[in-house]
Amino acid sequence: GISTIFFDFVYCRRQNKKSIYLDDFEIGSVCLSRNSKLYLKSWYLIIDLYCYPSDISILLPLRSGISYKGAVDMELSLEFVQDTIDWCLRNGLCLRATTNFAQAVHAPISVFPSTIHKDMYQKSIELQYLIHKLIDKMSTDKEFIFSIFEPISKVDAFVNRLFQIYKKYPDGNNPITFAVIRTDYMEHVSDSGRVELKQVEYNTIAASFACLSGLVTKLHKFIQKRYDFESKFTGCLPDNNSLIGIADGIATAFKAYGNEKHRANVLMVVQPFERNVFDQRFIENRLFEKRTLTEVDEHGSISSNGSLLINETEISIVYFRAGYSPNDFPTDKEWRAREMIEKSTAISCPNIAYTLIGFKKIQEILCQENTAGLPLKRYLQPNEAKFIRSSFMKFHSFDTKEELISIVSKNPESLVLKPQREGGGNNIYGKDILPFLNSLNDDSFSSYVLMELINTKPFLNYIIKDGKVMKANLISELGIYGVFIKNSNQILENKVIGHLLRSKSQGVNEGGVAAGYGVIDSFERGRVRTKTVKRASRVLIEKYYPRLTLDFQTNKRICDEVAVISTKRLRNKIAGFTTHLMKRIQKGPVRGISFKLQEEEREKKDNYVPEISALDTSSIQIDSTTEELLKSMGIENLTGVSVVQEEIVDERKARRVGK
Repeated sequence: GISTIFFDFVYCRRQNKKSIYLDDFEIGSVCLSRNSKLYLKSWYLIIDLYCYPSDISILLPLRSGISYKGAVDMELSLEFVQDTIDWCLRNGLCLRATTNFAQAVHAPISVFPSTIHKDMYQKSIELQYLIHKLIDKMSTDKEFIFSIFEPISKVDAFVNRLFQIYKKYPDGNNPITFAVIRTDYMEHVSDSGRVELKQVEYNTIAASFACLSGLVTKLHKFIQKRYDFESKFTGCLPDNNSLIGIADGIATAFKAYGNEKHRANVLMVVQPFERNVFDQRFIENRLFEKRTLTEVDEHGSISSNGSLLINETEISIVYFRAGYSPNDFPTDKEWRAREMIEKSTAISCPNIAYTLIGFKKIQEILCQENTAGLPLKRYLQPNEAKFIRSSFMKFHSFDTKEELISIVSKNPESLVLKPQREGGGNNIYGKDILPFLNSLNDDSFSSYVLMELINTKPFLNYIIKDGKVMKANLISELGIYGVFIKNSNQILENKVIGHLLRSKSQGVNEGGVAAGYGVIDSFERGRVRTKTVKRASRVLIEKYYPRLTLDFQTNKRICDEVAVISTKRLRNKIAGFTTHLMKRIQKGPVRGISFKLQEEEREKKDNYVPEISALDTSSIQIDSTTEELLKSMGIENLTGVSVVQEEIVDERKARRVGK
């Protein structure tokens, strides 16, 4: 009888010897027991097998011996890879195919999550609130914006067109400010070996992959459960609800718009033929419609009261997923649409001021040592400015093209040249910088910024891209999403909504996923191992015992002085356990600490004579018996000695009370 169908026309038949054949070639065997299982000889047949009888179940075991930590040392089975790709396709973790607009392919992904130190992740969240505050303060400072972009607009045509719109509508026509901001970081390993969180950039417009990043977290949780990796993970995968956060933010802004009596839509501005369409569709399915800038120009208008209309439908919010690149403005139609949106009373996410603040020149101004204090001191408290400055990499300032070339010539491999552009694929790295600078016009160099390259430590992982599995050394970039909404001076929403982790192969400079450079990743928050803390504390006591005290804060400062510790969390744990051991040494022997050191400490304690007595000799009370004793010794007139009447206690009453 017919057992299985391949491509609807090739048949497998089960014969008496319980083997399965494909056109007289044996491909497997079947056992029709109560728990029936089908064993296939060739892995490639799994891909084509999609229909089988109800009394046979497929057994597709993962190759034995694979664990999370050891998986990168072994080959993944085809079943594992196929399960992963199928999960992506059925859950929308996809991009449009480049060869056919009507087809979808799975997004490039990592197989296993990366590891981010827990305190690094926590610091990035704390920094995000300061980034919101700083960007908002800068966006309302007209003098600051004019001083920065007036010179750049003379040499950069794209910046000039945006700046001209800003000069026409510096305050906009709606008091509501709405922005979805993503700040990107990498773990930087300094020359001393310390691991620090350093800012790559912040994005005020079209921060993508908020939805797909949440799906990758779910994918990695699925892999953990399906293949029993949960016990192998050293940390936990944090929840990632960026989609819900953006949708809730749009709903809050829509409510603040105030036109609930009439039908007002939310408009998403997108690029034509967008590959990353599924990331947008998740938000669209919750809220609104989509249009390109060209369609906004063709079908849009402004009503008599200033409202933005698309096909006579009022638009309350315009959420930009395009408009950050010159490629988004091929004709004057797109520029007219951008100006129409800014001129209307619709809420722009972001408005034109936020768009300008997102350019790299602002990041350079904040990070330069000679000018960084100006905006930071103006908009933030001293402790806030110090905290946010700790995440900045060094930017080099230059006034002439010759000066820029001179700086790059000294050590080009440690530098990256950035234009005022977003979207990936725009930066120039290392040895490519000098030839590029030589090809520039004398004036256009001033629209670029020069940044020190972040030095991060690679890790080994599998990636799946275009259906192929590759093992590679990866480096990761962590993005934190935040939503900021205010009405005039009243803040309606200011919160962190999720994260994005993108990884790329070591040696690949750009990290844009949609641009084809990286993969979407997730991360587990690493834990501090107790074994490491105990060993470090004992070494610290052996070498620096005379300096250590019983005070945690003092010991914490000593840790910073005498050791290079990668994170504050690890430093605090070592200082805490060191303080605990110091207190135990005062009481008795402690295992693992030099016996000689402990004996010397106890001898010092036994022979210790304080300079000031702990007894108060100014007033000493004695009873009558002691007074008689002092008189018999001839020293009854001692200073500060007073006699107190001895209390007589009834012994029988005392015994009754005791019972």
